[in-house]
Amino acid sequence: MVLTGELSDNLVENVRSDTWSIYYEDIGDNLFFGNGYLSFSGNSNSSVVRSISDQGVHNSFLMVLGEAGIFLFVPFVFFHLRYLFFGFKIFFESPVYLLLSATLFLFLFTSHNFFDNYLVLFLSGWLVHYYNSPSSKLLSVN
Repeated sequence: MVLTGELSDNLVENVRSDTWSIYYEDIGDNLFFGNGYLSFSGNSNSSVVRSISDQGVHNSFLMVLGEAGIFLFVPFVFFHLRYLFFGFKIFFESPVYLLLSATLFLFLFTSHNFFDNYLVLFLSGWLVHYYNSPSSKLLSVN
């Protein structure tokens, strides 16, 4: 399709901003305490949990804001911005940590599977461990 110069209607119509916009009203309605677990994760196959849409929000930041509210969203964003900040601090000594932090941060904008993908959770936990360890180069960088 793309090689022949034609674009599929599916590629043109299904963009992330349209997917995210489905959830904006629900985020605004329950900004402080959220809508509840799995409400932004798509079709949950559960009779207890009401999913807002059959497809998930495809953005972990919006998922945390929509499901848990602003009180958990702020620390979630803070920790991930902290990864980026520390990565910038030690970039010239060890650039891999900034690249991993940026990859994780960008992944969160495109996927709502942060809590379901154990490799991503491991990477996040490993970055926390590295940045907080005494052997980290952060303690010696001004």
